Amino acid sequence: MTFRNFSRQFEQLAFTWMERQKLGGSYSSHRAQSEKHVVVCSTTLQADTIMDFLNEFYAHPLLQDYYVVLLSPMELDTTMRMILQVPIWAQRVIYIQGSCLKDSDLTRARMNEAEACFVLAARNYADKTAADEHTILRSVLFEEL
Repeated sequence: MTFRNFSRQFEQLAFTWMERQKLGGSYSSHRAQSEKHVVVCSTTLQADTIMDFLNEFYAHPLLQDYYVVLLSPMELDTTMRMILQVPIWAQRVIYIQGSCLKDSDLTRARMNEAEACFVLAARNYADKTAADEHTILRSVLFEEL
């Protein structure tokens, strides 16, 4: 094994470790107090759905300084990883792996300090009524916060 191969493998390991740390991380209380953020909850991470949301959200000039905390139980797939590494999104979107049904995950996303919460419905459900029911049930949870 050459030094170059070892160096490349070490770099990949370090990158993987840093990505895993982000998944289990949280939106810091210091940031929540000094910056405005919204929480986006989604049970599935479909690139087109997330991109539609981000483009619509940031289209408004008054929202340019907001951060988006993306909370989902799904791991990031390759497409979502690439999207969130694009500089315009890497500086504005924080991904946290977790569920909007768990208080500990909502705390990690600083839901209580968020300016708003958005619950995104999955577009790929065959039963659209069931998808709507799941989305409504999740949104009812946030009325109590």
